Amino acid sequence: MSTARLRPENYYEARGFSVYYVANAVFNIVSNSGAYLRGIEDILGDMRVLTLMRPFHRYTNLHHFIREISVDIVTEEFDDIEQDHRFLREFLRIFSVPFSEEAVQDEESFWDFASESTRFHEALDELTDEVFHVLFGDVVFLQKFNRLCANYIEMSGFGDDLKTRRGTLRRVAIPVWARRAIFYRDKGECRACKRSLSCSDQAPG
Repeated sequence: MSTARLRPENYYEARGFSVYYVANAVFNIVSNSGAYLRGIEDILGDMRVLTLMRPFHRYTNLHHFIREISVDIVTEEFDDIEQDHRFLREFLRIFSVPFSEEAVQDEESFWDFASESTRFHEALDELTDEVFHVLFGDVVFLQKFNRLCANYIEMSGFGDDLKTRRGTLRRVAIPVWARRAIFYRDKGECRACKRSLSCSDQAPG
């Protein structure tokens, strides 16, 4: 990684329309999941449910979901042969991904390029992090996404060792990093009663 790309830890870099466009798309897909059931099934269904059951990974289920949707969005113009791939070009430009004109002429050429471009995959990870930053502040959205994931877990026949007899996931201790993330998201207040909290309130008992 070059020195120019180094950033302080937890730095958030908003890059304009692409971040909020993708965030809005993810919000709509989760909020109207019935209309996108087939695509959601490809992301969350079958053996992928085992990934949903992982307890408290820093690369969350929402990160995974956002990344899959992001790939679809930045490449969807290939579905129309008359498109000039403006959105893809803008994504590559904004996220400083070097590319040739030949790489964006058609879908096959693009995926050949993407398979060899480390920077393209780094850019997707950066976009995912930034969209996550936008959506993490929307608690209602997070509840909807949690319910969507829970439905797939409840319907699956996998991961019995991770479930209770009632079919719900076993409780695990919430790690300190997750407690802190929620504390700072909520600006140090209890969402239920608005009582001011301290970081010590987030430490395990």
